[in-house]
Amino acid sequence: MINLEGNEGEVTMTGEQSCSLDTAGTPEQRLGVLGCTVVPGERRCSALTGGWSDGAGRTWTGPLAVLADHVLGEVANRPQAPGFQPVTTALSLDVLVPPPWPGDRLHARAARTAGEVLRDHVTASVRDPDGRLVAVASAWTADVPAPGTTPLAAGPAVGARPGQGGIGELLTDLTEVGSGPDEAVLELDATGWTNQNGTVHGGVWACAAELAATRLTGSAPHAVNRLQLAFLRPGRGRVRLTATALHRGRTSGLVEVRGRDATGRVCVHAMVGSRADHAAPGAVATLSPAGRNAPPPAR
Repeated sequence: MINLEGNEGEVTMTGEQSCSLDTAGTPEQRLGVLGCTVVPGERRCSALTGGWSDGAGRTWTGPLAVLADHVLGEVANRPQAPGFQPVTTALSLDVLVPPPWPGDRLHARAARTAGEVLRDHVTASVRDPDGRLVAVASAWTADVPAPGTTPLAAGPAVGARPGQGGIGELLTDLTEVGSGPDEAVLELDATGWTNQNGTVHGGVWACAAELAATRLTGSAPHAVNRLQLAFLRPGRGRVRLTATALHRGRTSGLVEVRGRDATGRVCVHAMVGSRADHAAPGAVATLSPAGRNAPPPAR
């Protein structure tokens, strides 16, 4: 099992190891997620956080959603009825301790909220190497028909360090195509950021939503402390994110982000919340274009 109470780097695995993360170059691996361990009633998973920082030294919150989405999804994946596949319909992440975190990894554990009574709601906790609770997450899932598919095979856990990648690669695939005082529009070439079904990974949607929302938070030292996403339909290829500022105050901010596919249909609806006391001074300005950082009005 994962030792969540030990010293930095003191992580051991015992028991059955099983994970759908068995293909090199997946979004999870590119953002540091390692394989899962199966213990009775739950899944446990770790992630290396070195790739969560950009070239300016800021550690982003979005990759936490990649870790959470993966471990929550692993709970939903098994057992899985033949001819059906689980999909995440909603994902919520609350960050209790802002980055940066001690050590080089975080540890997540997930289980169904009410055991076998309510099979389509799962919850997860994320801790640092010292056992401190960093974040909590939850997801709603649904089993949908998938003709011609079979349940995911139980493959070996991925224990090796993933290849180079991280948030920097995601940033290079994002392009700002429009901006205004209260709106930012970005496009993402999601070709390399898909899940096993060939659609944009849920955690990647969360990362992109955070990156879009941060362009609208002004000069106040806010940092993202909450991500809420509703997944309405799959997204493929090039997708567009439109961020709209709903509130920019001294203590908190709220940005709405809608992700659309090439036909203009809304695939994802996200709400990105931030808190002034959850950030280091100047953290928000990292990705903001010139002229965007006028102080917000007093609230």
